[in-house]
Amino acid sequence: MSSGVPGRDLSSFGVYLLGEGEIVNLPMYHTYVDPDFIPNYNIKVIAGRPFDKKIRTEQGKTCLLNRAAVDAFGISSPEKAVGKIIESGYGGKHLQVIGVTENVHYRGLQYEVEPLVMGWLPEMFDSMTLTVDTKNVDETLAFAKKTWKRFFPGYPFEYYFLDENFNKQYLTEERTGNLFGIFTILGQLIACLGLLGLAAFTTQQRTKEIGVRKVLGATSPGVVLFVSREFLRWILLANIIAWPVAYFALNNWLSNFAHRTLIGVWPFIFSALLAFIIAVITVSYQSLRAASINPAEALRYE
Repeated sequence: MSSGVPGRDLSSFGVYLLGEGEIVNLPMYHTYVDPDFIPNYNIKVIAGRPFDKKIRTEQGKTCLLNRAAVDAFGISSPEKAVGKIIESGYGGKHLQVIGVTENVHYRGLQYEVEPLVMGWLPEMFDSMTLTVDTKNVDETLAFAKKTWKRFFPGYPFEYYFLDENFNKQYLTEERTGNLFGIFTILGQLIACLGLLGLAAFTTQQRTKEIGVRKVLGATSPGVVLFVSREFLRWILLANIIAWPVAYFALNNWLSNFAHRTLIGVWPFIFSALLAFIIAVITVSYQSLRAASINPAEALRYE
């Protein structure tokens, strides 16, 4: 049980660290969990211990901090935070720190992991987390709904899957990615049509030249390479212009994330190779047609 789950908004209250000289009020996120929450979410306790369901007297009197909260208070290590007393702005409760957890992303990767206080206060619980076997989801949900109605007949059974709910924080990024994907495909199709038309025009203009080269012993692959070479130079120039533009655009988009990946060189190399392959395939069709013409007919071409 908990007052919320990762991906949902958290409440923020002022928190005081008592008995440490000057009292400093720091705003920190709060969530309230039962003893099963920490192991169920595989949250690692790096100092002290988690809540113990056998010690009911700890309810409303103890708390856990995450590593970011320890750092915010200026405590040198998680171990030294255990045993400290804080005063939470919510109800002015004095809570003893019994443990420190690793930093966990309660929100999307757009945000830094911020200080978090976890308390054990059952009256604040409004969410129940169930870990289920995905092989029999329908049967499990039916059982959960039946059990819920038996214990809470006056309340509707509402549920969602945590991974889907958490990923809603990235809907904007997904929509942007889909939109760019659609425009990329359309742009490639238009570019290929233009390239196909330009290749047809170029080969038509060079029909006699291709015929002469064939008479002098040029092979069909040689003719394709000859025609394609001019287009490939322009594609190389286009990539050189596009790379810095794409780099700065991607870097600017990634700056919205507190935790982000690095932009390597391989995506640019891959995109350039893909552009060359598409261009060669598009141009080769017209080049092979021109190369397959009988040299005698090519020389009479007007």
